[in-house]
Amino acid sequence: MAAALAGAKHDSGRGHDLGQNHDINVTPFVDVMLVLLIVMMVAAPLATTSLKINLPRTGTGAASPPRGAIVSIDGQGRIYVSTDRAQDAPANLGSLAAALGSAGPPDQLRVAVRADQGLAYGRFMRVVNELQTDGYYKLDLVSEKTRT
Repeated sequence: MAAALAGAKHDSGRGHDLGQNHDINVTPFVDVMLVLLIVMMVAAPLATTSLKINLPRTGTGAASPPRGAIVSIDGQGRIYVSTDRAQDAPANLGSLAAALGSAGPPDQLRVAVRADQGLAYGRFMRVVNELQTDGYYKLDLVSEKTRT
């Protein structure tokens, strides 16, 4: 029993002449790219943070230094506010805006936030969130330089 695997013969003596297909099928490539585009469009808004930070602009002109205040949080979570009028005045979350109000309006005041290394992160973030709620968006985070 025999089988003809090459198909019917033509005049040239070879099997079926199919020719070569030189076209590239780009449909799978386009499908993959569209899926990646959709994934990126969904993932991009999730990657942004909601922390509002007003970054300083650089320029060649001499600008007056911004007015500042310092909010310090010790290891027990107690809050202290230092301005030009009061040094290390005790405050709490509810009176934080009142303590900073004497230093200037929120849109013109730069607030440096210092926190003890052993402080719970949640307590630190409650203070930062309270500052943002009160309109203080120009926040500096203070740390010590590491010795190398």
